[in-house]
Amino acid sequence: HTPTPQRNVLKVGPEASDDNYMIIYTISHYLTANSDSGWCSVRSDIEYSANRGMVYFSVTENDTGKERLATVSVTGNDGTAAEFDVLQAPYTFRLSEDGARIDRLVNEFEVTAITSLTEWETYCDASWLKCNWIGKTLFIKADLNRTERMRYGTVMFRTKDGYEKKYTVAQSPYAAGDYFERGADQGVIIEAKGNYVKIMSLDESGGLQWSTVVSRAGASSHSDGYANSHAVTGIPRYRESYPAFGWADKHNSVTSNGWYIPSEKELGLIMANARLIDKTLTEIKGARTLSMNKKYWSSTEVPGGTSDMAYACIPNRSKAETTAKKEKHYVRVVKNVDLEF
Repeated sequence: HTPTPQRNVLKVGPEASDDNYMIIYTISHYLTANSDSGWCSVRSDIEYSANRGMVYFSVTENDTGKERLATVSVTGNDGTAAEFDVLQAPYTFRLSEDGARIDRLVNEFEVTAITSLTEWETYCDASWLKCNWIGKTLFIKADLNRTERMRYGTVMFRTKDGYEKKYTVAQSPYAAGDYFERGADQGVIIEAKGNYVKIMSLDESGGLQWSTVVSRAGASSHSDGYANSHAVTGIPRYRESYPAFGWADKHNSVTSNGWYIPSEKELGLIMANARLIDKTLTEIKGARTLSMNKKYWSSTEVPGGTSDMAYACIPNRSKAETTAKKEKHYVRVVKNVDLEF
């Protein structure tokens, strides 16, 4: 009663995928399957129905430039066995990235075609995008977005064998330094990428300690301040032990939620655009300008064996400094906003 594949060779595309399967006809009530190649992984859960099993497997992206073959061996609980092959095609044409998210200003960026082909066609559906090939690199220039709304442009690549690839450009109506207001959310934008903007609060704290206790809080991310703040606010009585985070969390309410202390990298966005941000703050009634000679806390702890240090930065300096958590420094909060939500 040897298990029999419905077909002996399953051809798959060059993309990474995890929804591939082969049907195995068998009267065995239990099957095991193994692959002889690391790029082809067989799932342990095989589904059974009416004398057949569904063997699911995933493949990684084939960037080798040539076809590759994996053999999957299937064994029944009665000791019988069968095999089938997975043949994965190579990419004939792919891009170094799938798209770009940019702010409203004039932007110049590039995408590289990774291919052995020497000819292909390129089409663009947006007049505000200018494209220019140099070798296998496409240089794209986006005009200033004056529309006050999101806009999208698509560059389509098509090979002679009919393969198509899209490169999508999403351009925001905002840029760093712009004032933002939507409902109860108000702030100055510190980063605009396509339909996402990151805004900074109009207010700031006076001097507050990062922490009054010598202990690691699990705030280890250098780029995700929301994750850092979530780690700290999950600690019992955090408002007393982590004063900066207690002040930050007061910004969250039913009408405006998601405010947090920026990570080291996010704080760097504020520092890099400090003059531009401060100019906008001076034009907003009730807003507090940045304290240019004061340190501001990030939510990122200094890694390593120390438990009493975190990163802080002064607006007119570009690099964050390791700072004792017990020191009192200023705090701004930031928030991510999806313009299409």
